[in-house]
Amino acid sequence: MKLRHKYALITGATGGMGMAVAKAFREEGSNLILVAPKPERLEVMRKTLLRIHAPGSIFTNAADVTHNFWMRKMLEEHSAIHIFVSCAGIYGPIGKLEDVDPMSWWKAITTNLFGSVLPCQQLLPIFKKQNWGRIILLSGGGATKPMPNFSAYASSKAAVVRFGETLAEEVKGYNISVNSVAPGALNTKMLDEVLAARPNDVGHPFYQKNLKQKREGGDSLEQAAALITQLASDPGGRVSGKLISAKWDVWQDWETFVTAASNPERFVLRRTV
Repeated sequence: MKLRHKYALITGATGGMGMAVAKAFREEGSNLILVAPKPERLEVMRKTLLRIHAPGSIFTNAADVTHNFWMRKMLEEHSAIHIFVSCAGIYGPIGKLEDVDPMSWWKAITTNLFGSVLPCQQLLPIFKKQNWGRIILLSGGGATKPMPNFSAYASSKAAVVRFGETLAEEVKGYNISVNSVAPGALNTKMLDEVLAARPNDVGHPFYQKNLKQKREGGDSLEQAAALITQLASDPGGRVSGKLISAKWDVWQDWETFVTAASNPERFVLRRTV
């Protein structure tokens, strides 16, 4: 088991990607600390995960990831944490910039960006003391291409990736890796949000693309969870400061991927000429 005896904190745990990661980690023997806003959904998830026979314990914490007190409380209860996976994320307001509510725009920034930054800030002293830590951030499609009508989401996700690249440089020498994962086009509640909106707000091409994805199926949650599990393991520490696509990057051949990732210009946000 790759994650036996490790404690993993997963935010946004009851979302589609968070649930897939928790299941994969459970199967690899990890102790789980699951964070999401709604306690009833966390309890249902905990009971579901307990059906997977594995040695790790499961803890839950209903909290808003943008508030500081939950992290302090959690660290009082769990002094040993080795892995942080940030799956908490929202689209925020959908529509042209001049038409959206600025406070809703800011809420998307705080949830997606600060909701990733805050746990990292609180966990780094623990990771440094134990000389071991794995941080995996979810980038989403907004990090790699323009997303008209989703400006808050796209801006926040690009910022998350740059934050990860920057933090990776700060923690060199402590056996701490920081990476971002683009999981692909997933059939989750965020897709349902797009389909529930007006086509004029999301843009007709994007609406039709999501409608087709809903009908035909999205990319594999399990494939993205497998990549995140690899990055959370001991071998995963050999790659840091990268943005990795679960769908398009050939990471399954890990030794070959590690060699390719040693190039500082590959698997990062960058300007090309």
